[in-house]
Amino acid sequence: MNLQVLGPFRIHSNDGEDIFHNPIAKESGIYVYAVPYEKGGFLAEYVGETGASFLKRIKEHTINTMGGYNRIYDPVALEKGEKELLWDGLWKSTRQGYFNEFIERYREIAPSIYDFLTMFSVFLLPLESEPRLRRRIESAIAKHLYQQPEPVGTFMASDIRYIKHLQKDEKPIQIEISGGSEIIGFPKRVVA
Repeated sequence: MNLQVLGPFRIHSNDGEDIFHNPIAKESGIYVYAVPYEKGGFLAEYVGETGASFLKRIKEHTINTMGGYNRIYDPVALEKGEKELLWDGLWKSTRQGYFNEFIERYREIAPSIYDFLTMFSVFLLPLESEPRLRRRIESAIAKHLYQQPEPVGTFMASDIRYIKHLQKDEKPIQIEISGGSEIIGFPKRVVA
């Protein structure tokens, strides 16, 4: 199977050149959130998959970040390849009781939320497939990135649940990936 990485697409821009104005956003598949690295290229922070449109999924991520559900890191540190946590989010079951803290800290955190969101670019790997195959490919790409030396392997979100094993009736599939050279450590091929 062959996949092509498209992008980078900005999440927000004042000139209309963002992901939300691009026809490719109507497709589905695998996506990679990445930030520009001060030494050149992009560092992947998150690999995801969606059966809905990229547009819908990226809007959900954006709204969740603006509302405190997702983690928020210091944007200045991210460009250096470092992760300095400003807000741990509400997405974990252990964090459900922290909503009032988010409201109390909102004025402090809000400027960083804007900077955090606007620094991200998204790379897309369009793929029409059933959910299990998308998740297998998403997991294989994430696993490859985790295995890379610093800062790549340590920059990826460390507690995302990806598929770890094939089911008994599944056979490995070799995926050839073109593009994506702007993302440091991104694979040219994976086995999913």
